[in-house]
Amino acid sequence: MVKLSDLIREEEMKASKEGNAISLPSLQENDVDSEAARIYKEVCQFVEKVMDNAKGKRPFDPNHGMKSIERIVQSYQLLESLYERAVELQYLRDFFIHHSVNTAIFSIKMGVTLNYDQDQLIKLGTTALFHEIGITRVPEVILYKKSPLTENEFQVLKKHPRYGYETVLLQGREFEWMAEIIYQEHERERGQGYPRGLKGDEIQEFAKIIGIVDIYEALINSRPHRKRFHPYAGVKMIVEKQKGFFSPRIIKALLSQVSVFPLNCYVKLNNHMIGKVIKTNARQLLRPKVEICYDGKGKKLKEVKVINLSDSPLLYIADPLYEEELPK
Repeated sequence: MVKLSDLIREEEMKASKEGNAISLPSLQENDVDSEAARIYKEVCQFVEKVMDNAKGKRPFDPNHGMKSIERIVQSYQLLESLYERAVELQYLRDFFIHHSVNTAIFSIKMGVTLNYDQDQLIKLGTTALFHEIGITRVPEVILYKKSPLTENEFQVLKKHPRYGYETVLLQGREFEWMAEIIYQEHERERGQGYPRGLKGDEIQEFAKIIGIVDIYEALINSRPHRKRFHPYAGVKMIVEKQKGFFSPRIIKALLSQVSVFPLNCYVKLNNHMIGKVIKTNARQLLRPKVEICYDGKGKKLKEVKVINLSDSPLLYIADPLYEEELPK
């Protein structure tokens, strides 16, 4: 059985050899934050319009989405700011719109670690932006159902990759490559996926990336039938519960670019102190730098203190926490 801890150890060794510590660009600069907020909102509005058009069988131009993705790809600092926004922002309505935008952002980050060039990153991100377009032809009573789907309902849902393929293809033959990737997004490495049961190299790598990100992004956000999972739990479920669904190359790319304890997330240490992650470390992915906010009894500190867990061998993260779980 593949274990998350084993993959984390591999990534730490790799980063150590490369001399690469994850030091995210400063997200305190107002121009970066404001630009990220503006682009995120703009892209969400674009996806909403596209889905409305698709639902009404009206045409749309995928090139408009490609231009937005190009702006993101051209700035690593902007990409990181958008990533933090996507992880932290919790959406209650229209989750397919935000899900599509977040999947594009996360997919681009995976493409970066796979050494894709700018043109590949733009194509990957744009395809991820439209990967749920077929969902517009699935009845809302199924999409927003709060109880488990029946077998018949699930069979209806499984048609959405085909619907997405057909919808994108209608926008012009020049988008056939994109339509095919969307058609393959739910295929899995050993033929466990749908709709065609493709295996291994029969599945395009873009589809594999979008497929794993689609699951991860959905896990770390709430759905009508369940609460969200913490990013660490989401990655662990993918690595340990879906063995054989994804290739080691794709899983490692996810682990490399999607922090198990993201910047600004809250964690409880083994001594019961609670803090916020302020810096991650590729050499020791489970031992980031933490700003302690609460003491071991849950009392909020008047003056925060910083602990670098890589320098504190007796301390470790016991549990991840969401902000709503902090002591009152």
